[in-house]
Amino acid sequence: MRSMTGYGTGVAKKGRWVFETEIKSVNHRNLSLNIYLPGDYSALDPLIRSIVKERVPRGRVDLNINVEVEEGEVPEICLDNNLLQAYNQAIMSAVGKGMVSEEFKLSLPGVLRQKKAPDLAETQELLQGSVKQALEQLIFMQEREGEALKKEIEEYRKKIAKMVQNIKGILPEIQKEHYHKLKSKLSTFLEENDFSEERIMMEAGVLADRSDIQEEIVRLESHLKHLENALQEKNAVGKKLDFIAQEMLREINTIGSKINNREVLYQVIELKSWVEKIREQVQNII
Repeated sequence: MRSMTGYGTGVAKKGRWVFETEIKSVNHRNLSLNIYLPGDYSALDPLIRSIVKERVPRGRVDLNINVEVEEGEVPEICLDNNLLQAYNQAIMSAVGKGMVSEEFKLSLPGVLRQKKAPDLAETQELLQGSVKQALEQLIFMQEREGEALKKEIEEYRKKIAKMVQNIKGILPEIQKEHYHKLKSKLSTFLEENDFSEERIMMEAGVLADRSDIQEEIVRLESHLKHLENALQEKNAVGKKLDFIAQEMLREINTIGSKINNREVLYQVIELKSWVEKIREQVQNII
């Protein structure tokens, strides 16, 4: 199990060239991948994107790659005459000749740049090494936090299971109490109305069904078992855990609407609180 929150860095070197990758992720419903590459390497965006997608299925992921020349080395600078000429034409059209200094023109993006960067094949190898190293760190952190979340959710699951057993333990008393209330209502009903035996049995059945929570208890226990099993899975289970928690909440709400017993209603409030805690935590699980 992995959290969607993580951070990692990677470094790859070739001669005096240094490729640094920084990757961080936070929770997101699906995969939102943002890659920031220097302009000269934008052609490698699809490659980097495919590498990340293989390892990170969900989350908002920001990946930044920086290319630098190692300290102590003096980089060679070249002038892009074609780009400078294009800037000159655009500036003349906008503000006229002589209105912008030559120093300003040389500071425009891309006019002056480092030369003799590694060729594309070398760059590809270096970038892959840097990105994969950063991904390993990211995933290690995600797995470590995922284990912490798993333990926390398991504790919540155990508390819920214990409360469900408490409710099951007082069910006979609730049923007995409900029987006496139903008997009293039917006696009053019979005294005030003249209905057939069939109509009376139908009304009794409706009243009994409205307060029977056996089916909800069975389904809630089934969801708890599914939750326990899902916590042991190695693949992406965040959405599955969220669905199970929603179904648990549905059954608990139904129990609360059917039962008018003070002790059970108190347990229902507690159950809803623990399930909401589970839902809060699973939002950050891949």
